Amino acid sequence: MNDLPPGWAWAEVIDIAKLIRGVTFKKQDAVQKGEPGYVPIARAGNLEPGRTKFDDNLIFVSRNLVKKDQFLRAGDVLIATSSGSLSVVGKSAIVSKNWEGGHGAFMAVIRALPDINIAYLGYYLQSRVVRKKWQELAAGTNINNLKKNDLLSTVVPIAPLAEQERIVERIEEIFSRLDAIETSLKSLSDRLGLLRSAILADAFHTNRDLPPGWKRSALEKIVTPRKGKVISDYDDLRPYLSLNNIQSNTCNILNWEHSSDYRSQSSRLFPGDVAYARLRPYLNKVVNIDRESLGSAELIVLPRSESLLPRFLTLLLSNQSFVEYATANSTGDRPRLKWQTMKQYKFDLPPIEHQSHIVELIESNFSLIHVIEESINHGLDRIADLRQSVLAEAFSGRLVPQDPDDEPASVLLERIAASRPAKPKSRRKARS
Repeated sequence: MNDLPPGWAWAEVIDIAKLIRGVTFKKQDAVQKGEPGYVPIARAGNLEPGRTKFDDNLIFVSRNLVKKDQFLRAGDVLIATSSGSLSVVGKSAIVSKNWEGGHGAFMAVIRALPDINIAYLGYYLQSRVVRKKWQELAAGTNINNLKKNDLLSTVVPIAPLAEQERIVERIEEIFSRLDAIETSLKSLSDRLGLLRSAILADAFHTNRDLPPGWKRSALEKIVTPRKGKVISDYDDLRPYLSLNNIQSNTCNILNWEHSSDYRSQSSRLFPGDVAYARLRPYLNKVVNIDRESLGSAELIVLPRSESLLPRFLTLLLSNQSFVEYATANSTGDRPRLKWQTMKQYKFDLPPIEHQSHIVELIESNFSLIHVIEESINHGLDRIADLRQSVLAEAFSGRLVPQDPDDEPASVLLERIAASRPAKPKSRRKARS
């Protein structure tokens, strides 16, 4: 451990807080919408960097399943403790106000004891050093899991209580400025998204007279989806495209995975194909395929057509008019768009040479938008780095000056220990 400033002390989470486990329930006990007598349950999707978001991505269970301690309180540190994705495990945020809801079984809450500044503990648990340690502890073969002891044994540098308050005040002063900059950048990013949609809407709108050579057509007249699924072998070396590999609203592939990791029915993909994600069509996921590969069975795969350029088709399916059509006509609890419905979508089909020109104009505008978005993303990454730099300074004692008159942290920890109920001694059987 690094040396601490005078008056500071090391402590484990178990010494200064208590752990609240998540609510356990059966799948059939949960509903997607609130009902009388039901309360919301937060999950990992409700954690954003440094903050909680409880306005969507919730499920609801009977209030009877939620213990009093499991309702979230202001200052609670809400943590994702279990996930198939290591990038999710260890995410945490401070709950800003009392919330009439609980947290799921793959989550945990660390609740500071009264003599610890709750925000001080919450900010430290968001620091990069803690997140890295938790990810190392959680790494597993299938499910990455933080155990109770992993959390309770986490070591925390404890400043004198008065200094904790000064540190939190300074952190929040700096973070409020960073929040304002971040909000401005995200607002600009949203406007760029609207601009992208406007460009596509202008290119594909149908309220006009058709130029010579153009015709009004339905998708079924132009393309036919590839049928048949395959199951990959353990030694299959082909790339694999899951729905999570497709970025919403951009027609971009984020990354490829390995087919050998997916032992399930898969779609066959070839260069020139257009892959459309039929599950949750409001997410607007459609991409061009540039390599022989396999993909999710939730993809509708449209092979190359003689009268339709693949890129033109991809842009057509990503324009807002089609997204609204697909969303309105999807069915099921997990909404899906069936080909029988998708094929009826009508659009204006230009000759191939005009398609090429339209694609070129759209891509030219998109490339300019992309440059600006890259700059925005760089700015957002820089803000995230600055937050971590502030936390590193704060918990090494360099963010605010020390006051030698502050009560030492060791005295604070002794007082906390004395105020806690003594643990019952284990009974030993007398020897015969």
